[in-house]
Amino acid sequence: MGALAKGYTDARWIAAATLDRYLQNTKHPQIFGTQTILRTNATTHQENPPTREPFDTTLVPDSLRLILGVPDLKTLASRLAAKDFNSAEDDN
Repeated sequence: MGALAKGYTDARWIAAATLDRYLQNTKHPQIFGTQTILRTNATTHQENPPTREPFDTTLVPDSLRLILGVPDLKTLASRLAAKDFNSAEDDN
């Protein structure tokens, strides 16, 4: 956040991703959708579909996601469906 405040624009995505990771670790839904969760079913030992849940998709508009280098919701969903877990708009 300090780097972002000082104008270091390459820190945009990592600031959003860090907030999402913090929210996950404190048992809250992420708000940017940068964190993909991969789990295996304990009974069948088969891989569950990848997810970004819990994810509050209503809190942050796509316009803010793009400012912070995170793709819009439609792009995030299509990447997840394709098992492309990249959550950065560019090469962050």
